[in-house]
Amino acid sequence: MDKRILAVLGTLILVIAFLPAFQTINAPTTSEITAHSINAPTVAAAYKYRYVASIHSNVYHKYTCRYVKKIKSYNRIYFKTKTTAKKHHYRPCKVCRP
Repeated sequence: MDKRILAVLGTLILVIAFLPAFQTINAPTTSEITAHSINAPTVAAAYKYRYVASIHSNVYHKYTCRYVKKIKSYNRIYFKTKTTAKKHHYRPCKVCRP
């Protein structure tokens, strides 16, 4: 039992020691594309950005597409126009056909 407590405490100390090394970097984004890391967009953002894509795929969707609900909010990228999405090498979804 004492060994388990020591192991957990040792792990916590390592995590706390290396935590500053894993902080995210806030890079500037352009006005045409944005990535929301934690929070889902507000209703106003839904009208501002009409197309959504995942950072892990090459497909963009209409904001109302059923597959957008499956993309986690921190993996979403928002585009204002189709041409912006295509310029960043995303192809249109075959279901919602944006």
